[in-house]
Amino acid sequence: MGFKQPNFNKVLVLDTNRKPLMPCYPARAKKLLNSGRASVFRRFPFTIILHDRTVEESELQEVEVKIDQGSKTTGVALIVHGQDGATVALAAHVEHRTNVKSGLDSRRAIRKSRRSRKTRYRQARFLNRTRPKGWLPPSLLSKANNILNWVTRFAKLTPITKFAIETAKFDMQKLENPDTQGVGYQQGRMFGYADKKAYLLERENYTCIYCGIHASKAKMEIEHVVPRSRGGTDSLNNLVLSCRACNEAKGSQDVQTYLKGNPSVLRRVKARLNTNYRDAAHTNSIRLFVLNKLQTMADAIGTNLNVGFGYTTKQNRLLLNLPKDHWIDAAVCTSDGSAVKVDPSLKPLTIKAIGRGSRQFCRMNKYGFPRTSPKPRSKNFFGFKTGDMVKAIIPVHLYGQCAEMQKLMALSQEYAVPLVLGLVELHMNDGNLNAVHPHVVDVRFLTTHPDNTTNRRR
Repeated sequence: MGFKQPNFNKVLVLDTNRKPLMPCYPARAKKLLNSGRASVFRRFPFTIILHDRTVEESELQEVEVKIDQGSKTTGVALIVHGQDGATVALAAHVEHRTNVKSGLDSRRAIRKSRRSRKTRYRQARFLNRTRPKGWLPPSLLSKANNILNWVTRFAKLTPITKFAIETAKFDMQKLENPDTQGVGYQQGRMFGYADKKAYLLERENYTCIYCGIHASKAKMEIEHVVPRSRGGTDSLNNLVLSCRACNEAKGSQDVQTYLKGNPSVLRRVKARLNTNYRDAAHTNSIRLFVLNKLQTMADAIGTNLNVGFGYTTKQNRLLLNLPKDHWIDAAVCTSDGSAVKVDPSLKPLTIKAIGRGSRQFCRMNKYGFPRTSPKPRSKNFFGFKTGDMVKAIIPVHLYGQCAEMQKLMALSQEYAVPLVLGLVELHMNDGNLNAVHPHVVDVRFLTTHPDNTTNRRR
């Protein structure tokens, strides 16, 4: 049985005025780079810029960006509508941040501890901050902006003419209780109860779920099975009734750790819990925000926003006999998704959101005290800092052509100079990238302009 090489994403192309052209195959991009007709514009996503071509001299086809919105990972697919039909030119997985809330909680705790110290009095601020219309929590806003930012980036690198997105509105009450119908949507589980505690008292039969003591003999409290400090919510799916002694004994422990020696009670506690619907709630919260922003982008270029739904995506995926994946769902979403040619061996780009750093000049340790080490003002790369003048032999792998490492290692040992690996975008003094110098050369940390005409210090 022969082994089939996996398919690769196409290379994005810009004209000499940095306007997007049609993507090309990697082999075509390699020929353009070797012939000197193009230069590398961006490494991720890999983009080249042509020196002898403009948009007016080129023929463009329809390019559609399709999105499969998710809570943790969003699939993106660039579809080219050409003479051979609709094909996937580029696929990507956008991984969202999951540590935004924990970072805010940590900052809140540090600020709270700082206020309690013997410092100057600072007047409390209440009711002086208003939330704009359509406000989203920072954790959800990060996910929505992550999607929109990458759609904007792809729009600058490809001639996008269409927008499409798979949107889903989850029925939270149906997920919790499949039998909900009619007036049950207005009433819910809390109908007829004064508050959550009254509901839990009747649900737990006025007894502590951990020790079984009756409410007439001990004071009952609301207990979070998954503590708030561990990501637990105030949903009824995560709340039980416990006495004060059991609540204090459990504290912020995990329920499995607390009930390690009592498996029967552990099974009873888990029987009270349902599935966590946090991901579905997050998707519902940012759905309209993303739709409105994409509609604005579509109106700006004079096109429509094509909206698909989950059942259509599943139907198209089963019809084409494709596996379940985020970028595949993005490619086949909407009603015309069944006509898209999808190669399952395509390796999607992995885009992981890591944040934009920190604005704190002096960071705090886990105890809330300032760190003694100063904030670094320069970046380190292979032991070198920005602006350093180094003497080294640097092998240059030009467009897949490997350098002669044996000769370079011999020169390194002969002249007692380091052999630096991995630095492939450095210009040597004479500008000859293919030459192997038998002498020590001075290398500056320079970055090259896309048109190869100017250099600037990084």
